[in-house]
Order: sequence, then structure tokens, then C-alpha cells
Amino acid sequence: MTEDKWYGVRKNGAYEIYDALSGDPSGLFEKLAKGHVSDEPVHESQEIPDLRAILIEHGKNKLRNSLGQDWNALKIFNIYNSMDEILNLLYEKSMALSLKVGEAKDSPSFFKALSQFNDPDYVQVGNMGFQMEETRKSLQSSLEKEALRMFPNGSRLIDPLLCIELLWHFNSLQRLAEAPASAIQIAGAEKALFMSKVKHVKGPKHGIIFKSPIVSGAPLNRRGKTARKLALKLSLAFRADVMGHVLDQEQIDAMLDFIKKNSP
Repeated sequence: MTEDKWYGVRKNGAYEIYDALSGDPSGLFEKLAKGHVSDEPVHESQEIPDLRAILIEHGKNKLRNSLGQDWNALKIFNIYNSMDEILNLLYEKSMALSLKVGEAKDSPSFFKALSQFNDPDYVQVGNMGFQMEETRKSLQSSLEKEALRMFPNGSRLIDPLLCIELLWHFNSLQRLAEAPASAIQIAGAEKALFMSKVKHVKGPKHGIIFKSPIVSGAPLNRRGKTARKLALKLSLAFRADVMGHVLDQEQIDAMLDFIKKNSP
């Protein structure tokens, strides 16, 4: 007696399992939904497969395949930010040791001095800090290269790493491309905007994009207008980026001239 089952067929108490269940079952599940299962290869087995485990793994595979090009950059940037916080805390806690090893101009120099001191504990802390500094630099370099690939237009208006930070704030490339210029302008300052509404005071004029020299270097009384114009051109550049269209350098230069000129 032969019985068709979701896992294959059952013949006289013996199981013949679909081969696809041990690999990628996507095609098999589509055939099962349509009732076409007879042409699938099978193999003998002593037990019925665990449908729950197969579906969980199938779901994971679908999720992996759905991850866009921005997912990896977001996760690496999150690690980069965490390393920045850890290093700052480590440097702050280690500064007391400068009484013995002397002052240093920056954290990498300080950790290097610790690693060369004649105390094994100092050496261990110094090596750890210096290695983390090198890892952070490497991650930063990788993120900048990824930004140049993902944002061929936006990265010519602002620093590539700042493009990644905006991407991290909006959580996806598609959401960043669809964001209006006003949202890009105040991205990172939403809490200040909310408080301004509660207290009925002037709202923030810029958020993350203040890190761009175009905004931070503008005259104090023009930073708001400069941030607004930069956000406007960034929104256009990001939309071109997500569509895979690379603007001519003349167009980028025209955008920069528009942002930097003094007229409203």
C-alpha cells in the first residue's frame, strides 16, 4: 500500500523522503502547494523528518536571501559605534596610569606607551587598547569603501562615513531614499524636536548632518539654511543612489555651489 505524504511516500510501513527536504525545500513547498509532488526524487529513511525544524530553517534561508546590500553595513557600523564607546571608556579609565607612563597626545599613542612599559599588567592593557584602535581603523576603512559603493552620489556631498551614519539612523537604504529632506535635516535630533514642541520653543535646525563641514563651517546665522539646502540635495542624491544612477561631477558641483552660496 502506497500513501502520499508531505514528506514523501509511505510504502508498506517504509518511508521514502523527498531529497529536497535535506537541502533547499523552496521548490518542493511550491509543488506541494499546487499538488505536484510525484516527480521529486526520494530516498529511504527510518523516520519521518521534523516538519517544524525544516520550516524554521526554510524561514531562516528566506530571511538571509532577503537581506539587502545595506544590512551588512548597518551591522558593521553598529559594532564600530560600540567599539568607539568601549575605547573611550577604556582610555578614560586608563588615564590614571599616565602618572607612570607619561602623557600622550591621543589614545593610540597612550596605549602604545602602555604596551612598552615594564609591567605585565600595563602591557596587557596597552596591547588590548592598541589592537582595538587598529581594528576600529580597519572597520572605518571598510565602511568608507562600502559607502562609496552604496552612495556614489551622496558620498560626494558629505563624508562617506556620515552617509553610513544616516543609513544607520533610517535603518535601511530604501527608507533613507524615501525620506523627505526635512527628515534628513533633523535626523538624530528628534528628541530635541519633541522637546521644542512640548516647551513651545524653537526646534533644532540640524541633526547628524551638522558633522558635515559644510554645515558646521557655515556662519552661525546661516547654519540652519545651509543644513536645509544640504538635506534637500542629499535627498535627491540618495534617491539617485538607490536607483543605481550616478550623477555627473558637474551635477554634484552644481549641488555643492547651491548649498554653499549665500542667497536663501
